[in-house]
Amino acid sequence: MKKKICLVLTILLVVSMFTACGTSTPAATATPAAESTAAETKTAETTAATAEASAPPADKNAEEFTISVSGWFLGDLTDEKNPQKKYTDYAISKYKEIYPNATVQVNNLAGEKYLDVIKAKMASATADEVVFHQANLLFSKAGYLEDLSGFDFVQNVQEAAKPSVTYQGKYFSAPQTMQTFGMFYNKKIFEDNGIAVPANWTEFLAVCEKLKTAGVVPLGSGYKDAWVINATFNNVFIPNFILADNPNFLVDLYNRKVKMNSPEMKNVITKFVELIEKGYYPKGLFSTDWMASGAEFGHGKTAMLIQGAWLPGMLDSEATFMGEGAIGSANCGYVPFAGESGKPVVSLGTDHLLSINAQAPDKQRAKDLFLALLSEEALQFACSDLAFPGIKSKVTHTLPAYTDIQNALDKHTSSVAGNSFMPESVSNELIAVVQKAMAGQGIKDADLDALDKLYDQDIGMAVAP
Repeated sequence: MKKKICLVLTILLVVSMFTACGTSTPAATATPAAESTAAETKTAETTAATAEASAPPADKNAEEFTISVSGWFLGDLTDEKNPQKKYTDYAISKYKEIYPNATVQVNNLAGEKYLDVIKAKMASATADEVVFHQANLLFSKAGYLEDLSGFDFVQNVQEAAKPSVTYQGKYFSAPQTMQTFGMFYNKKIFEDNGIAVPANWTEFLAVCEKLKTAGVVPLGSGYKDAWVINATFNNVFIPNFILADNPNFLVDLYNRKVKMNSPEMKNVITKFVELIEKGYYPKGLFSTDWMASGAEFGHGKTAMLIQGAWLPGMLDSEATFMGEGAIGSANCGYVPFAGESGKPVVSLGTDHLLSINAQAPDKQRAKDLFLALLSEEALQFACSDLAFPGIKSKVTHTLPAYTDIQNALDKHTSSVAGNSFMPESVSNELIAVVQKAMAGQGIKDADLDALDKLYDQDIGMAVAP
C-alpha cells in the first residue's frame, strides 16, 4: 500500500513539473500571512495535545454520589440525644475525609421484620452497600456478603465472636458489638424495702414475692418484642438452668446426642413460665415493647428488668423515649443471674454484625464506609456504656453498672447464647413453643419432637461449635 501511495505522489510531482515548464504562468507561492496562519494552527494543535496529555486525571473521590447503610438499632438520628447519632455522625465525618462530596444515607429499619426485609433485599440485589445484621451464616452461605478475610480487623476479633462472623474459614462479617443479658435492679427500691440482691433462684423468687407483697411490680417484661423473649430465654435461662450443670449440652445437642425434647429443656421452659404464673410481671405481658419496659424501669414502675447491657447507658442518654425523671445509671444495679445451683453463668455473644454487600456497585467506596463505621474512634461512640466491642479496642466505660458487668464476666463462667448452634429455623420455633407456654398452653411433647425433626432437617444451616 505504501509503495502505491509513493508511486502516485511521484507521478503527480512529475506532472506538476512538466506543467510548470510548459506554461508562462508563474508557479503559485505561499504568502507570509498564509505561512503564519498555518504555523499558528499547528502550534495551537500541538499546545492543546500537550495540555491534554499532561492534565491531571479527574479526582474520582471528589465526585458526588450516594451510598447507603442499613440497621435496625440506630433509632431516630434526628434526635440529638440518641447515642447512635454520635456514632453515625462520627463515622460519616470520617468517610467524608476521603469522599468530601459523598452523601451517606442511613436507613434504620426498626422492628421485628428487619431480617425479613434484608433477606428480600439481598435476594433481589437491592440491599444497601453496607449492612448491619445478625445472619452471617445465612447471608455468607448464599453469597450475599463480601469476603473480608484480607482486612486488618480479623487479627483482633474477640475469640468468642469468631464463630458468628466466619464461614468455611473466611470472614464475611465484623462483630461491631457484643452483648450480655443480665438482671438490673433499682437500688432505691431495694433499699426502701430492705431487700438484698439474690444469689440464686430460690432467693430470686423470695425477692419477687416480697416486692409483690409490698405492692411493687417485681419484673419488667418488654415481651411484645419476640426478640426480648428470645434474648432472655437464650442468654439468661438456658445458661443458668442447663449450662451451669452441663456445659456441653449445646454441643451435644448439635451432635444430636441429646434432644430438644429433653428433661433439661422442659425444666428451663417451666422455670421461665413460673415467673408469669406467680404474677411477678405487670399486666399486659405481651403489650409492652422493649423501649417501654426500659422506660418503666427507669421511672421506678418495676423493680427489676432482665435486659441487655445497654440498659444503664439508656438511663443516662436522655433519649426521647426515656423522658425526664428517670432514675439514672447511678441508681441502677447489676447482679449476675443464677439458677438453682447458685453458680452464675454469664453469656456473651455477638450483637451487631457489619458486612459489605457483595453486590455493591463500587466495592472500594463500600469498603471505606465499612472501615469508617468500624474505626476505633467510632467504636468508642457505639460501645461506651452501651455494649462491648467484638474487636479488641480501647473502648472505655464510665458507669458503675459496667464495672459490675465486667467483674461478673471476669469472675464467673461465661458461655455463648443458648441458641448459638441451632439452625435459625429451630431457634425461631423454640421461641414459639416458649410463647405458647407463657400464654398458659403448657409444654407439649409433640411441639418439642417437631423441633428435633426440624433440627435434623436444617442442621446444615447451623453454626458448628
